[in-house]
Amino acid sequence: MIATAFFVSVSLLLGAAGAISKHPLVLLVAIDGFGFDYLDRGLTPVIQRLKENGSSARYMYNAFPTVTAPNFFTISTGLHPEVHGVIGNRAFNENHVCLWQNEDMDQLFHYDDRVIPLWTLNELSGEDRYSATLGWPSSEYDYRNHPIAHNDLNRIENSSEKIDQTIRWFLDDDKPTNLAFLYFGQLDAMGHKYGPNSAEVNSTLQEVDVTINYLLTELVKYNLRDKMNIIILSDHGMLEVPKENLIDFRDWLKNDSYKACGESPYWQIKIEPGHEQEVYNKLKDEANKLGTFAVYRKEEIPERWHVKHTKRQADLLLVAKPNYGFYDAVQFEGDHGYDPDADIRVRPLFIASGPAFKEKCVIEPFNNLDIFPLVSKMLHLKEPLIKPNGTITFIKDILKNP
Repeated sequence: MIATAFFVSVSLLLGAAGAISKHPLVLLVAIDGFGFDYLDRGLTPVIQRLKENGSSARYMYNAFPTVTAPNFFTISTGLHPEVHGVIGNRAFNENHVCLWQNEDMDQLFHYDDRVIPLWTLNELSGEDRYSATLGWPSSEYDYRNHPIAHNDLNRIENSSEKIDQTIRWFLDDDKPTNLAFLYFGQLDAMGHKYGPNSAEVNSTLQEVDVTINYLLTELVKYNLRDKMNIIILSDHGMLEVPKENLIDFRDWLKNDSYKACGESPYWQIKIEPGHEQEVYNKLKDEANKLGTFAVYRKEEIPERWHVKHTKRQADLLLVAKPNYGFYDAVQFEGDHGYDPDADIRVRPLFIASGPAFKEKCVIEPFNNLDIFPLVSKMLHLKEPLIKPNGTITFIKDILKNP
């Protein structure tokens, strides 16, 4: 009886392994709010070993603003925010209606119908390629009217259940996944609520490490570890924001002189007709006096941020200096969204491990939009309609066969 049970168990494992996709397997694991320097705390030994034994960069260059929606959509599409249209978690649309990530996702992520994320491009490349997304920001909606094979519309919250579901999709009998996107958001929530240097963040870092260990253990259990190319990354780090560092621009402006859209530490200002000089001059005067935030006319926005050349950008853009924020951050002890060149602590994590990646390989920091051409090359995907702004040039050296 024991021998029979053992035979059945082994057969199931081998059968499951034999049912996987004929294409390379790629799993992107997003840990929202994991600043690259969190590794220095010594609280994540599993992730640290992956970094030491796999391929990594000290950090990635992330997109401005350094918040969730623009950065994960930049990673997913290989495009600058001004091209894919997601220039903030909240942003004006072309009619100056403020769109919010949690309520207007369909509009926010559909600025240009030619833009498609990797999971859609993977399936449109054909030959039995199937994608899966679980919690990844912007994955709730179809692109080009193409629903992907596997999408967690029930929003699983438990970390181990997320991993279990992802592995089931890789082993699906009918549509085995070859590309999956897995998202964890608790670290970002703790960083906002308690601050990046809090005991709560440190505890959550340890929980994240346990989660990654569970992922690796389950991949071994189902004979997938030596087949799976894992990319662990994040969107941004986190800075402390003391309550005395908050700025309330509403105190300086008449209610009928402007519309505002955004969230700390950046806000778009649409000036109502006839109030152009009044609003700009007042905000500029206060910015010069306080030295805690900057005011940019649309034409003055730095090119390197790649948020200027879009119909969604407003007349003015307000950006707080690092460790400062606007009034809406009153409930926070930590924040992000700052100029990525103003403070290195907002830079995100990047680690890659698997059969396609070199071992013990460290490359120079690269732009997070380079992930798109990397995955496209690994999976031999078709060219998208809009040529990616990212390039494989600065990241190809992590591949065994570039």
